[in-house]
Amino acid sequence: MKAIHTLALFNSLLLLQACSTVTPDYNRESYAFVSYASETSIGYYSGEHCEDIDIDHVVSLADAHESGASLWSDAEKAQFANDRNNHAPACASINRSKGSSTPSDFLRKSSDGAGIEFSFVDFCGYVARYVEVKKAYELSFENNDEVLESCG
Repeated sequence: MKAIHTLALFNSLLLLQACSTVTPDYNRESYAFVSYASETSIGYYSGEHCEDIDIDHVVSLADAHESGASLWSDAEKAQFANDRNNHAPACASINRSKGSSTPSDFLRKSSDGAGIEFSFVDFCGYVARYVEVKKAYELSFENNDEVLESCG
């Protein structure tokens, strides 16, 4: 009888673990991003010349982590982090203001005084890339809102 009770307890713990919605802590280093020099000085988001260019992740590593990448192996995380289809040259100040924002938060930060204020050269083009990357990697859209729909 004790063995059955132990097995039932073990199965219950496995079920609880499988149903858990707690995402493991985000650790940027586990994504093993290798940066590189941009071939342009024009920022993807602003369309303007930038003194300093960063390589930005269109879908940030933290956003991906919260959207399902936390379950990936380190090799899969590195593949995502270094996929140039998810990279855009960005003015360093805009990239740092964007941080790990989703499109709606990034749009808000671009004009509310809380972030670097600028005008998007093609916000819906950025959203289309964001959606394309998330779909390609089968990432969740749960943390996104109506701004994705507004670009159609």
